[in-house]
Amino acid sequence: MWNVRGAGSSVFLNHMIEYIRLHKPSIIALLETHISGTRADEVCRKLGLQGCFRVEAQGFGGGIWILWDTATIQIQLIKSHPQFVTMEVHRSGIQPWVFTAVYASPTLHLRELLWREIEVLATFITAPWLLAGDFNETKSLSERDHGSDDMIRRCARFSNVIENNGLIDMEFSGPSLPGRGVTPGQPGKVQG
Repeated sequence: MWNVRGAGSSVFLNHMIEYIRLHKPSIIALLETHISGTRADEVCRKLGLQGCFRVEAQGFGGGIWILWDTATIQIQLIKSHPQFVTMEVHRSGIQPWVFTAVYASPTLHLRELLWREIEVLATFITAPWLLAGDFNETKSLSERDHGSDDMIRRCARFSNVIENNGLIDMEFSGPSLPGRGVTPGQPGKVQG
């Protein structure tokens, strides 16, 4: 899972090709790709994974790409939406599981539509389910460098979506982003 903030550069392409060569992932989700159409087709082809499904970028914003190695896994699309892709992942000898790659809109009212869609999905998914991505939201003000009454309500709403749907915040470690309140290499919470 990588929020690439633009997949059209040669720097991104070179880094991603090297990552795939070194780590041989079965599945990759790229978010905020900013490109679509034939340019996106060309980049996906150069990455060398045989399976590809894309939610097109809207202008220069958004975009979700799922790429996978068809020799190791099979994907069955469950639902595609401008803010997420949900699929069932099959691998020989392993119970199928559901993967939802999320790129939540930075626009508040569109993100509210995403929360409702996740709540609908949660009612019928019975297999193990992983939601990952850029939710453009945090669970608490401690994960932000500022706060307001509106921010408190947004944090509470996001926390409720996680809790009410039986989801678990799996924490992460990674580099700090300006204004995100997470120290490099230290556990953090779901970041938006």
